[in-house]
Amino acid sequence: MKYLSVFWAIALFITCTTVPQQQSQPAISTDPIADAANHLIRQFKSTLQPDKELKIAVLEFTDYDNRVTDLGVALANQLIDVLFKSDYTVVERIDMLKVLSEPKLALTGLIDEKSAALIGNFYGASAIAFGSIERGQGRYRISSRIVHTMTGQVLASATSYVDMSSEVLSLNNRVRLTISPQKSMPMMRSKDNLLANGDFSQPLDVGWERQIGKLDAGATKVQRRYISELQTDGLYIHHVGDNRLSYSQEIDVAGTDLIFECTFQMKSWEGMFIGFSGTGTAFISIYYLNAKGQAIGATHLFNSVRNLFADTPLVGVPRGPEDSNRIHNISIPSEKLYQNYRLDIDEEISNNLLAVQKKDIGKIRVSFGVMANDRRAGCEMILARMSLKYR
Repeated sequence: MKYLSVFWAIALFITCTTVPQQQSQPAISTDPIADAANHLIRQFKSTLQPDKELKIAVLEFTDYDNRVTDLGVALANQLIDVLFKSDYTVVERIDMLKVLSEPKLALTGLIDEKSAALIGNFYGASAIAFGSIERGQGRYRISSRIVHTMTGQVLASATSYVDMSSEVLSLNNRVRLTISPQKSMPMMRSKDNLLANGDFSQPLDVGWERQIGKLDAGATKVQRRYISELQTDGLYIHHVGDNRLSYSQEIDVAGTDLIFECTFQMKSWEGMFIGFSGTGTAFISIYYLNAKGQAIGATHLFNSVRNLFADTPLVGVPRGPEDSNRIHNISIPSEKLYQNYRLDIDEEISNNLLAVQKKDIGKIRVSFGVMANDRRAGCEMILARMSLKYR
């Protein structure tokens, strides 16, 4: 019995001393907002090192509908926390509602480098961090910049992504404030023009709604600038890459006795391998909608490169868009400047859209944009003086 007790004591000792110790695992973050803020800071540091003299304020982030939501506030709060922990000097989070109600700022509600610098300077900061939230396919893209409040210079910029989990979607659905440019900058229509901001004299947020295909593909430049060929201000769009960008607005109409006019120029080019690598396409489209807003027909003005083999019997070669009794495609030559191009809507439907009943049309959507189906294909477009008027 004595020997048996010694045996069990030895066995117990061996068991206790050979049990493997659990190794501590690094903590895995489950907070997508914190992950996004940390990712932004890492990019900021590449061009802007912490400086105790640089006092940074943080503005609440706005989303794709120009709103401040709980997600935008959470991002701003998290960014403040990470900035502080990264040895930056942080002043405060700026409440957008207070900004818009401050008469001394007289803002339009559209936040860019210039207005952000003005806000930061007003609140005593030497720099201001602000950003936007854009909807993509299954995730949000978070873009942020830090701007010097005295010079307006962009000191740092960064981009991160947040997956659209149920929690994140819930945050973005809780709206705290909608920044409406119409309140301080009304959508200007001429006496007869049904299109708001049809001369593009105001920011495109006024009157026009933007649609983008993929957030992380292609490169598009959109500028309001002086068009020397027309000796007037207008819109210049340059696009390269496999993506699509468009702007549109929808108008209630009483009948089809309408005239559409636009001054424009289009240009497109193929990818690296001629005939095999796709093309860029610039377009202006007019959609005819029923009272429920459903498209029942369309007219497309477009410019693209016709495929080298389009007129051959080769199988699989892109032939370009095809007409039907509901869709009419009008090919526009490259680099030809059209001044006051005119389309009679009533005649267009009667002559080219035989399946469209005029009596069914209750709305018209005007759209313009650029696209390409190859990473090196692209296009350009100049736009000015677009109008839709009753005859």
